[in-house]
Amino acid sequence: MKIIGVDPGKKGCLVELDINEKTARWMNLPWREDKLLNHALLRNNFDFSEAHYIYIEKVTPNKLFGLSNFIFGENSRDVVTMIGQQYPYSLVSPRAWQRRFNGNVTDSKTAKLRTLSSFRKMNPTFGTIVRNRHEGLIDAFFIAYFAGIDNNVVMPVDWNFEEIL
Repeated sequence: MKIIGVDPGKKGCLVELDINEKTARWMNLPWREDKLLNHALLRNNFDFSEAHYIYIEKVTPNKLFGLSNFIFGENSRDVVTMIGQQYPYSLVSPRAWQRRFNGNVTDSKTAKLRTLSSFRKMNPTFGTIVRNRHEGLIDAFFIAYFAGIDNNVVMPVDWNFEEIL
């Protein structure tokens, strides 16, 4: 069984969890020079037709972020357009998947730290986590993991991670 989770943010990432192999294949979202998503690169590395569930983080506007919020919305729309044209998917709010792993934390900084801590506990053999490099990976991992839990899949821990470059 395969589950895909997508964090469409600026440092976004796509993670494919293979439940049977306990493998988490991941790729930072590849943006072309014209700032559009490189659909071909994603399709060459991930077979969306094999995924049992695809969950994409839902964009939630925030006036505090101004232009970056607009860019995030564009990124999300590009991801949804690529996947939604051919494959069924679900949108999940950040609050929904974060609440599952972090409780009712409302402060975004505290939520990020708790998510990082949860990731380390669930994947002790991952190695060194570099915050700017792995932030999208961690969020996409939990979005995919949430998809499994949301669909009553028994989810393992301590995954083998394989970065797709």
